[in-house]
Amino acid sequence: MTDTTVALVTGSGGGIGQAICRALGAAGRRVVGVERQERADPWPTVVCDLTDLAALKPLVERIEREYGIVDLLVNNAGIYRARSWDAVGPDDFHAIFGTNVAALFFLSQAVAQRLIAAKRKGAIVNLASIAGRAPAGNLVYGASKSAVIGLTNGLGKLLAPHGIRVNAVAPGIVDTAMAVEIPEATRTRHLAATPMGRMARPDEIASVVAFLASDGASYLAGATVDANGGLY
Repeated sequence: MTDTTVALVTGSGGGIGQAICRALGAAGRRVVGVERQERADPWPTVVCDLTDLAALKPLVERIEREYGIVDLLVNNAGIYRARSWDAVGPDDFHAIFGTNVAALFFLSQAVAQRLIAAKRKGAIVNLASIAGRAPAGNLVYGASKSAVIGLTNGLGKLLAPHGIRVNAVAPGIVDTAMAVEIPEATRTRHLAATPMGRMARPDEIASVVAFLASDGASYLAGATVDANGGLY
């Protein structure tokens, strides 16, 4: 097996994803992104539909063959749909949980299994959300992010004995294209209640991800760091 290691970042083309890739690259990591379509980024990008769960193990195997073993996985890909609870349809529900929860779990499973088999240490960092702490506004999206927090805690405990640290960051509203999808009244109410009085910048969330991926977070396992401007 190659000695080269890589950081795999899903949703690498989004605002937070690009910031994470830049932060990890600045920290000396070799970054490989995953997106639904080809992109011209400074880092290589592998195309994959993450909701195709059967494709996730082959994805990890391909990246290992072409770039190196994945010893850092950042589960950043996620979708948000502005729906009231009574307007959510089956397609919405399955799309949100398929990307935000199922893909995260099965990709983590694939990466962790290969690390354990190779007797290598590693880290997994998940992107949760402030909505996962109080999933009342956008119920299904919030519930999916609550699941991310729960999976992070459980996997953190299960994988820590193998030297694989699993942690998460739960951002507040971040100044990205996704924030535009949030109803204006919700954004206004959220920002009014936030002690810092503003949205987060993508680089501020990326810096937390980079920390959780680093040796500086060597005693964190199953934790979720709230990066929400002091709201909770």
